[in-house]
Amino acid sequence: MMPRSDGIVLGGTSQRGVWDMEPDEEARRRIVDAHIALYSGMRAPDPGVRLSSSTVPDEVPSLESFFGLES
Repeated sequence: MMPRSDGIVLGGTSQRGVWDMEPDEEARRRIVDAHIALYSGMRAPDPGVRLSSSTVPDEVPSLESFFGLES
């Protein structure tokens, strides 16, 4: 998933020797379905809970601490 100013790009593929510029429908469906499954498993926020912060944190959390994991 790659955020852009005009939307979000989901996935991307690369096949050796394939230079066709036409989208691969099977790959597109697989990528979209995988993202739907990922986000469908997320819990909706509780009503009234703020999802954004109005202050910038002093330190950016590491990926491990962001997901509550320890490396």
